[in-house]
Amino acid sequence: MREASPTSVKLPAHDSSYGAGDARIMHETRGMLQTDQQFPSVSSHSKGMKVNGDGSVDVYFGPEAPAGLENNWVQTIPGKGWFLRLYGPLEAWFNKTWRPGEIEQQG
Repeated sequence: MREASPTSVKLPAHDSSYGAGDARIMHETRGMLQTDQQFPSVSSHSKGMKVNGDGSVDVYFGPEAPAGLENNWVQTIPGKGWFLRLYGPLEAWFNKTWRPGEIEQQG
């Protein structure tokens, strides 16, 4: 994906249906995107992540973090292609009872 503006995706409540619950941004060459962040990823183990009332998590992607949502943000580089990679699928992924939301442009 090459976004013109920040984007986000809603990940449904993590009820152990998706293993470790890691979401990483990968460069179009399949390596981790090199940014100012140490690791371009968020995880169910990330400290300070904002969780919605229904247990879902909104993950934001873009060159700059949305105010107050820095722990839910993965930095991207304008003009560099990337894709979202989710790790640790369990049965709910395969039987399609757990599915991430669509990637949406913000603002």
